[in-house]
Order: sequence, then C-alpha cells, then structure tokens
Amino acid sequence: MEDKNTNGKKTVSKNSERIVRATFSLPGSALEKIEALRRKLALEGYMLNKSEVVRVGLVALDGLTTKHAEAVIREIERLKAGRPGLSQDE
Repeated sequence: MEDKNTNGKKTVSKNSERIVRATFSLPGSALEKIEALRRKLALEGYMLNKSEVVRVGLVALDGLTTKHAEAVIREIERLKAGRPGLSQDE
C-alpha cells in the first residue's frame, strides 16, 4: 500500500504480495462513491486509485464489530452474479 512520507511523496511498502486481477460488478452509485472518496482523500494529499479505495474499505470493514458490519451489509443492494446482459436498447 502507498503512504505519504514526510515530504508528501508516496512510498510503496517493500513486502508486497502477489497481485491478482479480479473483475466484479458495481452499481453506478458505488462507482460514484469511490470517485467522491478519491477526490475527498486527494484534498488531504492521499492520491489513491480505485483499487486502493476498495482495499481501504476492506480494512475498515474488517475492523468493525459483527453488529456494525451486519448493519452496513444490510444497506447494500444485492446484485445478480455474473456478467450483466445487454439491454434491448443496446
């Protein structure tokens, strides 16, 4: 993960593990939220990409109690698994 050092430049941790490419679907509102978080964090000097924002969310979710995690889980929309089909207009 990248971090700000004392002069504001990013550093990459030396103990990086193997990177695995994953593809998943998100509602448009989730992508908008990721972009809003990226802008908000950029104002504080943290230039994160989408993957980093998602990983920060995983760390935050992992730190929640089961009760709090369940409350957050109930707020998300369940999506049908698999690739989205083409609409009649496309």
